[in-house]
Amino acid sequence: MTVEQCSRIMQYLDQKFSPQDVSDYGLEFIPMSDQQKCRVTISNSDGSQYYSFLSHIDSENFNQILYKQTALSIAFLIQMQDNHEAYAGQKLHLGRYQNTEIEWTILQKSGSRLLLLSSSVLCEREFRHDWNTENAGSWEKSDIRKWLNTVFYEQAFSADEKILIADNHSDQVTLLSKTEAETLLTETERMADNWWWLRTAYSYGDSYIWYINHGGLLNGNLACKKGGIRPVIIIDSRQDSSGRNSLKLIKK
Repeated sequence: MTVEQCSRIMQYLDQKFSPQDVSDYGLEFIPMSDQQKCRVTISNSDGSQYYSFLSHIDSENFNQILYKQTALSIAFLIQMQDNHEAYAGQKLHLGRYQNTEIEWTILQKSGSRLLLLSSSVLCEREFRHDWNTENAGSWEKSDIRKWLNTVFYEQAFSADEKILIADNHSDQVTLLSKTEAETLLTETERMADNWWWLRTAYSYGDSYIWYINHGGLLNGNLACKKGGIRPVIIIDSRQDSSGRNSLKLIKK
């Protein structure tokens, strides 16, 4: 994206909003690897509001598509300033691990259902201990799947919180797939303080699994290696049947 294109976007926004409405928001445009898309990130100065989306870079339709997407996103953030409705990119607290509240990032919203990824690596575990067997890279037969849906699930969430957690491919807790990691997160957003497992089998041999390295790139590793775990859950953001809502959205 050129400086001229960025300047045209700002001129367009100046016509749509009053200065006090948009002065607190910053825009960032990150080109994707295929050079045909860019990640547009909009956030305010203290980080309490954040919105991100992918857009095609098409010179012919640039004004009609990207301008409108950006303006609609800012309008949405302004509307959300004074309430706590959840949106993609926001962070929230739900559950506890090792006596610390778990912070999650909302990756996707579909109606009242939110796809959440833990904002940091929570622990290190093997994907599968008995790796030298047939289909050792299978998520369905993995040790980490069993641990996430038994030990972690039971210890991390209260009874009220469990009511909010929806089924996700026959699991309550899972890991990101390779496709989800590539489409829902940029390379920068995938970076963490440790490399971390995905749930997708690697194409090189039955004993390898895709993972994200420190730099946010995808690669494969033996299932027996201890890698970082960033759990994934789907929750229903509506209040549970008791009238309580266990979601604690972070508003800095």
